[in-house]
Amino acid sequence: MSWAASSTGAGANVTLTLAQLRGIYDGSIANRSQVGGTNTPITVYLPQTGSGQLWFFTTKVLGFDPTTMPVTISRFQQNDATSIPTADQASAIAPFSAAQFVAQGNNVVTPDKRAGFRLGTLTGAGSDGAPVTGTPGTYAPAYLPAFIGAHTVYHVLDNRGPSYGAALNIVGWDNYGPGPLCNGNLASTLTKYGFQPLPFTAGVYCTKE
Repeated sequence: MSWAASSTGAGANVTLTLAQLRGIYDGSIANRSQVGGTNTPITVYLPQTGSGQLWFFTTKVLGFDPTTMPVTISRFQQNDATSIPTADQASAIAPFSAAQFVAQGNNVVTPDKRAGFRLGTLTGAGSDGAPVTGTPGTYAPAYLPAFIGAHTVYHVLDNRGPSYGAALNIVGWDNYGPGPLCNGNLASTLTKYGFQPLPFTAGVYCTKE
C-alpha cells in the first residue's frame, strides 16, 4: 500500500518521503507547495471506518491515528478513487492498494476505479523506487519486500471441507510437494493481480505457518 493522488492534479509527479506523508496526515503539512507540488491546500482522505486497509495504513505506515491530529479527514471507499468527489480529486491524497491499482489497471478486476489517480512513490520507507511499474495491461508490483507498505497475504483452508485436498494442492503442500502457487507456476497470474511471491527459499515461494 502507498499513497495515491491525481496524475494531473496539484501533486502530479511528486515523490513523498515517509516523513512528509506522515506530516500531511498529522496536519503539519497542509499545502502541496510544501512537498513540491503547486500552491494548493491538500484534501486528506482515509478509507471508510472499519476498513482493514484503514487499520493497516494508520497502524503500519503512518504509525498513528490521523483523526486524533489537527487535520480534517474526509472518507472514501477503499481502492475507489471515483468515490472521491470530483471537486476534491485534483487536491486529494488517499491510501491505495498496490495490488488493486495493478489489477484494475490490467483490467483483471473491473471496473477500473482509479479515476486518473497514480500510485505515488514513498521514499525512506524500505523501498525508494516506484511501487508499480509498467503501463495499462502490463502493470506489475515493484516494491521491495522491506517496503513499509508491503502486506503479507495468508491462505487459510478449512481441512473439513470437501475441496480441501484440491485447494491444498493449489495453494500449499500436499503429499506430492508444493502446489502451483508455491512452486512458482502461477507467478504471472500473481503479477497481473498486483501480488509478489515471497522470496524463493528452500525450493518454494511460500511459507508454512
